[in-house]
Amino acid sequence: MSRPKSSKRLELGEKEWKEREKERCRKKAKRYYYEKGRYATAWRIRVKQKLIEYKGSRCQRCGYDKKIPSVYDFHHRDPRKKDFGIGSYKVLNFEKLKKEADKCDLLCKNCHAGVH
Repeated sequence: MSRPKSSKRLELGEKEWKEREKERCRKKAKRYYYEKGRYATAWRIRVKQKLIEYKGSRCQRCGYDKKIPSVYDFHHRDPRKKDFGIGSYKVLNFEKLKKEADKCDLLCKNCHAGVH
């Protein structure tokens, strides 16, 4: 049993109606993924800030202590014991992140570049 067509749908014709609906859905999906990305980015920054505070909020080599999350990297002391990269985590459990951070040194970007 087919459902009755709306007056707008009848007015536009089937083909044009489908095109409009497709465009409407595309815009809605685009907006959803944009907002989701903004939320995820903000979440990652907050989590990184908490991990930096957990590790002492300063570079463990030179002592740099600015409160800017993008300045710091987590360097695994022993890469063989690395379960995942702190910077590429998709883990929501903060305890797992802390456990992985315990295997790392908190370094500023300059010191981290010097290590590699």
